[in-house]
Amino acid sequence: MHVDLLRSPLREEARSLVAIALKNGKRRSGVRHLLAEGDTDRLRLDVYPMLASEISEKAAVIVFTPLRAEEPTVLTDRKNGASATAQSERKSTLENEVATTREVLQQTIEELETSNEELQSLNEELITVNEELEMTTSELTERSAELEPVLRSAPLVILVTDTALQITQATQEAINLFGLSSPTTGPHISQSVLPHGFPALSHLCSESMRQGEKTVRDFDSNGEHVSLICSPYFNSHGKVSGVTLVVTRFPGLAIEMDTVLKTEGICVMHRTKGGKAMRISKPFDTFLQSTPKALVGERLRDCIDEDEADEISSDDRES
Repeated sequence: MHVDLLRSPLREEARSLVAIALKNGKRRSGVRHLLAEGDTDRLRLDVYPMLASEISEKAAVIVFTPLRAEEPTVLTDRKNGASATAQSERKSTLENEVATTREVLQQTIEELETSNEELQSLNEELITVNEELEMTTSELTERSAELEPVLRSAPLVILVTDTALQITQATQEAINLFGLSSPTTGPHISQSVLPHGFPALSHLCSESMRQGEKTVRDFDSNGEHVSLICSPYFNSHGKVSGVTLVVTRFPGLAIEMDTVLKTEGICVMHRTKGGKAMRISKPFDTFLQSTPKALVGERLRDCIDEDEADEISSDDRES
């Protein structure tokens, strides 16, 4: 049973008596307590220290000793000799109770002093930690202030979002490309104005965060070949903190590829890294017995013989 289950003042006395008994290694008795208001019967706590050898810990046994009114602790005998004995016993009992009370008070004072020292030490540690946090916060603020103009002026299209897909950082190139306000005020990525041919950014970022790995999309937009890379970033505990979106554009590549595809007699297929067809020349459509653009978005392995697909994939890796 935990001593906190006892009612006051037994609870407070039990804590001190247990500490004193364990400290001195011998029995300690408390003062007398009335069992109930108006009742002459009393109760005394006796604490016996013991060693729990199986768990190598100190323990104590608390005994609740009842004291009845007819015991010699109360003067009821009218005879002189018996009265003197009762007075002596009464005096001895009171002296023991005063001594016990003094020990309990001393133990309580020691516990309060120890608690005060611990609190003071903890307070000093908290002050030190707080100062270190303030220094760290100040350094991070300075670094952030230094990095922000670097990121903003970088000649790259970069967006940084948190886990809610709110844009936290953006380069000027990204602000211009996606029609964002400058400076960015934390808009949701779905509010970006997408150029022709761009996929939905919110779906792409959500997929990257869910999978916890980089996602790449290759496509054409306004005569340019575009590679869009979405990569999650993590905090010190390994949890996803958001995503970084990087757009790389290759001006003129799409036009050049279309020119090649329109050349008669050349079988050409422009594929993504995942093997999906982006463009197919007309001779290649004819060779595969397919209608124009029907195979766009399909995997080459699904259109030709498996051995031929493996051979082409092997050539891709070697190149």
